[in-house]
Amino acid sequence: MRLRPKLSGEATAFGHSSSYPLWEAARRLGVVINVLTGPEHLITVSSLAMRFPEVPILIDHMGHPNIVAGIQPPPFRSLLRLAKFPNVYVKVSGYYYYSHQPYPHSDCEDLFKAVYDQFGPARLIWGSDFPHVLLKSSYRRTLLWLDRSFQFLNPKELSMILGENASRLYWE
Repeated sequence: MRLRPKLSGEATAFGHSSSYPLWEAARRLGVVINVLTGPEHLITVSSLAMRFPEVPILIDHMGHPNIVAGIQPPPFRSLLRLAKFPNVYVKVSGYYYYSHQPYPHSDCEDLFKAVYDQFGPARLIWGSDFPHVLLKSSYRRTLLWLDRSFQFLNPKELSMILGENASRLYWE
């Protein structure tokens, strides 16, 4: 299931108590909640992760960070603090949305490394962002980005991020 508080029409309902039955159903059914959010909703994600610890929560596109601000400002630190919840995962994709540099989006490297350091490779998930990726980049470039940009990832970690984690999260 995907919730999209990043969209203004859906922001007011995100985290509201009227949505708790949906979260309870997700818990009962073993459904992953994917959240398309910006930094402004990460505090709400934190309270939901605490309230529903059995519900896996996947943050899309590293929470659309502010690249210019870097890894130190409070909004990005809010994403990193979510690592304390074992049910929170981060989708490491969509760099072309928030990068200010062309491919290979080297201005995103510090952000990815910070997320990797906090969450570890077992809670990072690559996503294709299909079909939107076709408007901004290419599927192939996006797929190769991790391997080419982050040489510190060993083959096992790369395999986890590129598919094993998603398989475990969604189908086990």
